[in-house]
Amino acid sequence: MGYSWKRTADKRKILTEKPKVVAQRMAFCERKRLLEERDFQFIYVDETWLDTSYTCKSCWQGPNLRDAKRPLNKGQRLIVVDAGSRNGFVPGTRLMYKASASSGDYHSEMNGDTFGKWLREKLLPNLPPHCAIVMDNASYHSVQSDRCPTSSSRKDFIKVHAVLIT
Repeated sequence: MGYSWKRTADKRKILTEKPKVVAQRMAFCERKRLLEERDFQFIYVDETWLDTSYTCKSCWQGPNLRDAKRPLNKGQRLIVVDAGSRNGFVPGTRLMYKASASSGDYHSEMNGDTFGKWLREKLLPNLPPHCAIVMDNASYHSVQSDRCPTSSSRKDFIKVHAVLIT
């Protein structure tokens, strides 16, 4: 995550950020400041998950309510992608779909194709004028559409790209 432990002169360990992460944050803050000066509206994009049978472990209840019922199973997991600003969610941009697995990290349920389709079909057509999109650096947010061959690429992949280049 960009942090490392450093030992001080009195042998204590402190958590420090790597200089590269600090530089990236400073560049982001400077870019954001410049856009704010030009009156850009910031649209924040993120994704999360939820279980359809989620209940609170404890809650306030009135004198006529005996006890809260707990679900028998976890139910289905839903993936939610949306965009919002200080004015609320951008209308027409919510994407919600059932995950294929109900355990593990939800990032495996999202991929570059799904995110790209959501971006083209739901987010971009509904954006207000004069805005900037802010998102984290999840791997599916920056998928290369036409990757260059590497030393670990298969021979067939290299042949196809060699034909395209010539």
